[in-house]
Amino acid sequence: MTFITMEAHRMSGETAVFPRVALGALVSWAFAALGCHLALMLFDNTLLAFGTRLVMIVASGALLGKLCARLDTNAALIAGVGWAALAIATEIYFASNGVKGWFELLGNPTQLSDWMRGATIVTWMLAPSVAATSPTPR
Repeated sequence: MTFITMEAHRMSGETAVFPRVALGALVSWAFAALGCHLALMLFDNTLLAFGTRLVMIVASGALLGKLCARLDTNAALIAGVGWAALAIATEIYFASNGVKGWFELLGNPTQLSDWMRGATIVTWMLAPSVAATSPTPR
């Protein structure tokens, strides 16, 4: 949002959109991360765990759309980039703090091919757009 549109929202008496979207994005990301964790715990098959991980991420994008009813595509893309950054940062944090083999959000690089890990990152970025509406005209 530009400064002018933010000021227009403030003057119209509407509540701020950013805190609601940010909180919804964090809650739905935590749901997706938990789903990814459970997928690896439940399935021994790599492809089945990969598919379940993608389904859980997309389901969390739909959850974000339900939590933030007026989520537009711009905010959804920003949330998606934040989701991907959180997933990467979480894996870096756990790997640097001695948790060996913790690749639950993006997939194990020794078991998954590069395109599968890339598809997971793209899914993290685009999943919030599942339930987004079109952007408001200016």
